[in-house]
Amino acid sequence: MPPAQIYHWFEVNFRLRIMGLGKAKNVERLSEKEAIELGGEMLGEFVVFGLACLVVGMEYQRSSKKEAAKEEKARNELNTIKSKIETLTTVTEIQESQIRELQKQVDTLTAETVNKPENTGYVKRILGGK
Repeated sequence: MPPAQIYHWFEVNFRLRIMGLGKAKNVERLSEKEAIELGGEMLGEFVVFGLACLVVGMEYQRSSKKEAAKEEKARNELNTIKSKIETLTTVTEIQESQIRELQKQVDTLTAETVNKPENTGYVKRILGGK
């Protein structure tokens, strides 16, 4: 009952100020029956409001966890992609080195083959000369 009486006092003063009539000098108290009814309504409203806040809070927490899991998955995928790129870069560098080494060997063998006197006619035929 006391919260209902306080609420009634604030409500009366608020309404009078909105209407521009100033502050109430003496606010008549509610009867016991009206105070109990208003208190019950207030209690019901607080319970509904509290439950709504609880549901909103739980939904926010669930949404936050879901978003965090999504971000973690994206982070893991990004790390996997970076790792694969690093591996491919290393493989590419190794292959480039091997290609350079093979090219050197081909150049050496070609020079040796061209410079041998017994292969001179053969090389000329391959290169288009007669």
